[in-house]
Amino acid sequence: MTLSLNVSKTVGPGNPAGSYLKTDNYSGVFIDVAPGTFGSSPEAHCGVAFFCDGVPTNAPDNVPWTGQARGITFYADHRICWEDWTGNGNENHDHIPGAYWEEGVIYLVTATYTATDVGLGVYKTDSTGIVALVASAIRTRPSSGKGTHACVFSSDGGTIGCCPKALYG
Repeated sequence: MTLSLNVSKTVGPGNPAGSYLKTDNYSGVFIDVAPGTFGSSPEAHCGVAFFCDGVPTNAPDNVPWTGQARGITFYADHRICWEDWTGNGNENHDHIPGAYWEEGVIYLVTATYTATDVGLGVYKTDSTGIVALVASAIRTRPSSGKGTHACVFSSDGGTIGCCPKALYG
């Protein structure tokens, strides 16, 4: 496995805008993320795309994939959205009702690939150590199949901190 667990990094200005994490054929991915700064665009966002296909073999960071993925996006206005990337720059996204992120909080973002769907979840831990679900969505799994990468990304000059935590088969 080439995914480095518990190794923190920042994605954004001065670093690649997209950073790939090889997930091989695992069906569950858990990544800690901390939305950071955002550029001036009202559509500035950052997040994690899961089960990316169409990623060049041994893709260097910041090379876009051409296939499909499902993920969670944090917008500058504090909305948390699900997002489906369907290839060639096409995407569908929508705000998860009632889901907003807070500055300075590290979120655990999860994705589970099943026979029919991709389950997405966003969790946070409060100051007493209690874990709470902040957002969840069920998306139809990519028609192209399960890709072998996750991509942590930031747009419009923003940053996001990330730390891969766990995988399971």
